[in-house]
Amino acid sequence: MKYTTMDEEINFTIDLIKEIDEYQKFKNVFEFFKGLEKEISKCPLIQTLIEASKSSDAFRHDLKGNYIKIDPDLDSILYSLLFEANKFLCGESKAEEFQKNAGSLLDIDPKYVDPKSLTISIPEIVVKDLTVDNFKEIKWVHDSYSDVLKYIKGFEYIVLSSPNVKKAIAEIDSEYYGCADFSVKKDFLIRSSGELGRLLRNSLGLATDYLESIGKIDGVVIRKMTTEDFINQLGAILGLDPKKINIFKDDEDNESFIIYRNM
Repeated sequence: MKYTTMDEEINFTIDLIKEIDEYQKFKNVFEFFKGLEKEISKCPLIQTLIEASKSSDAFRHDLKGNYIKIDPDLDSILYSLLFEANKFLCGESKAEEFQKNAGSLLDIDPKYVDPKSLTISIPEIVVKDLTVDNFKEIKWVHDSYSDVLKYIKGFEYIVLSSPNVKKAIAEIDSEYYGCADFSVKKDFLIRSSGELGRLLRNSLGLATDYLESIGKIDGVVIRKMTTEDFINQLGAILGLDPKKINIFKDDEDNESFIIYRNM
């Protein structure tokens, strides 16, 4: 990967993958995996990195010596994918290994990679707006913050109804979802943005610190946090008046709390 300060550059598009000089060693991959570039262009990860390539300082040369701007992460993924496909075609790796590695590189379910027919078939992925109902379906929320939703009931309602989160959602460009998050089953995407992601992570991280502080979940407690501290800091993150945030024990479940907002 080289870096350029040249004035005239070409933005990377998926059809240029066959024209990149450094990828010519993988010609047989393009020959046997028909329509490879079209299919991988459906991947949200690849779409995101193609968009990021427009502002990248990194480049690859095409066969005519032109400079093609390409994000380093995209370049690494494409090169690695072609390398893995070539290994499989040359009999240096098993079908299951290629299927697993290709799925991991593209961040898709490996079932969409079929070594027998030498195809990668990726369905069009539905993109949804963030709602109270699918909040817990965000994969990183499910994987890292399920305890928050388990022990603080109504947390997603507080977050989604807050001024700052509503504003962040309203400002998302519906035509571009480069920051979209996968659902738990990776069967749909939830439209997001850098600002929305920051608000969600800060809120969930704060709630995790609070649960750790009061001994509800295991974790390293750096500083004790009272319920008042939690409410004040949560209000600051979400743009809510702390006086309108209430949290109390759930009478029906002594292990949990209920949080709600006075309107």
